[in-house]
Amino acid sequence: MNSHQRTPDKLSQVFLALAHPVRREILFSLMEGEASVKIIAKPFSMSMVAVTKHLKILERAELIKRSKNAQLRPSHLQAGPLKEASNWIQQYRQFWNESFDKLDEYIEELQKKEKIMSETEQSNESKPELTITRVFNATPSQVYKMWTEPEHIAKWYGPKGFTVPEAKIDLRVGGEFLIHMKMPNGNIFPNPGVIREVIENEKIQFSLMQYDEQGNLQVEMLNTVTLEEQDGKTKMTFHVVEVKTIPGVQPLKGLDHAWGQSFDKLEEALSK
Repeated sequence: MNSHQRTPDKLSQVFLALAHPVRREILFSLMEGEASVKIIAKPFSMSMVAVTKHLKILERAELIKRSKNAQLRPSHLQAGPLKEASNWIQQYRQFWNESFDKLDEYIEELQKKEKIMSETEQSNESKPELTITRVFNATPSQVYKMWTEPEHIAKWYGPKGFTVPEAKIDLRVGGEFLIHMKMPNGNIFPNPGVIREVIENEKIQFSLMQYDEQGNLQVEMLNTVTLEEQDGKTKMTFHVVEVKTIPGVQPLKGLDHAWGQSFDKLEEALSK
């Protein structure tokens, strides 16, 4: 018990002794063997008295031991206290290593997000696009829920006559955005996509893809919904960019009409 209580004071003396560069240099020189004060002081531009003071601090920390020779008093290194200090540092090294691992993971995640956004911005340059603006008699929070919660988006998504039997929304960057639309003739039209950006009650950005029967990507559209509070209502700006399409396909053709009907249904859903 008493030994455990003395350890912090001893460590404090060790770290205090190691805090000065001259004392660290003295310890380094004593690794080659014991030496007198005169030999120890030779590399330093200071008086023998000053060097002796440094030696006393090292001696109190038990980092060196000095003989009883009254004239030479040679000093030699003691490794024990250095080992104790090293063990103490090792405990915290493990803590910091774990913390740095977590930091690396967080930085890697941020870099992935930045890469996605950068690739999106580069791929959107000079691409066909469409913008639709609507004002709804609802709060941004209410409109945001209509876009981000499956049970709400199923009430209005798709043109007139279309229904949504299934919707999945994993609301995070890289999360799944999947809407199955049922056409008036009963056929199911899947709208798979990936969420690119999310700002609660302000913005959601997601891609939508179309594939052929062999699973080849035919069309990719990037959709951005921004919400602004405007005199107690919500101004919604819907922006679509054609990211990829095969030759002969014009995915934006008639899209303004289709989304316009969807937003009519959205306005109706918000009024209930």
